[in-house]
Amino acid sequence: MSLKDRAIIILLTLLAKLPLSLNRRLGILLGEGLWFSRSRSRKVTEKNLQLCLPHLMATEQADLARRSLREFGKTMTEMGAVWLWPAPRIMALIRKFHGREILEDSVEQQHGVIVLAPHIGNWEVLGPFLGREYAATVLYQPPKSAALDALILGARSRNGLQMAPTNRRGVLVMLKTLQQGGVVGILPDQVPAPESGLFVPYFGVPALTMTLVSSLVKKTSARVVCAYAQRLPRGGFDIFFEPADEAIYDADVARSLLGLNRSIEMCVRKLPEQYQWEYKRFKKRPEGEDPVYNFS
Repeated sequence: MSLKDRAIIILLTLLAKLPLSLNRRLGILLGEGLWFSRSRSRKVTEKNLQLCLPHLMATEQADLARRSLREFGKTMTEMGAVWLWPAPRIMALIRKFHGREILEDSVEQQHGVIVLAPHIGNWEVLGPFLGREYAATVLYQPPKSAALDALILGARSRNGLQMAPTNRRGVLVMLKTLQQGGVVGILPDQVPAPESGLFVPYFGVPALTMTLVSSLVKKTSARVVCAYAQRLPRGGFDIFFEPADEAIYDADVARSLLGLNRSIEMCVRKLPEQYQWEYKRFKKRPEGEDPVYNFS
């Protein structure tokens, strides 16, 4: 184990020993540090907001960017707790479910359900719930570090959650789960490999978008539901379920992907300050387009 990996594991362990309230205060300090240091995270956040929410005034964008970095800081400092606390303790953080009948109705149709979990709030909180209630299978991209992989995989596999790697074998596992009427979870707003995506608008900006969801829907007639865990100001989380945009079921791949991105946009617009705007969603560009993140 490298010194860097050891330091990360020690830090996560220490953070897990703190009460959630103190943990989040540290997250606010981290976010403020990212803001005042004019960090790369701040620059990416500001650029994404300029592209995706151009209707906001400059002062509104700046305010949202700063609040978003604070929430991102909380997400980072919460990881020790969310990964290392016992699953029942994580479940106890869930205060209320909103729209759970949308998920339940989809499960009852027995065609399988794809749960889209955009990077809103703390998406890791969804795992223990989906594992306990539905023995869900979640797509998982292992980190390069074997030590961190073991820690994260162990954390995410609690409470009956099944992990599927981001390769052909993992896709086959997800396909089989859906064919059996089960539930799978996918983080839909990541940049896929070029061969696994197409450029379609995301907040009006061409974005390389994964074709996996559309492919699984076409092969299984699965239903698609969006889910996110909203961080509450007084502690804990509320879980929200939303129906996906109907275009996601279109046989035309481009229209289906547009439905996928509209589904994500719908969730983000409801909780923009807790979305992970610091992620380089537009780092891949259509041929001939200039880079978006061309700052030093």
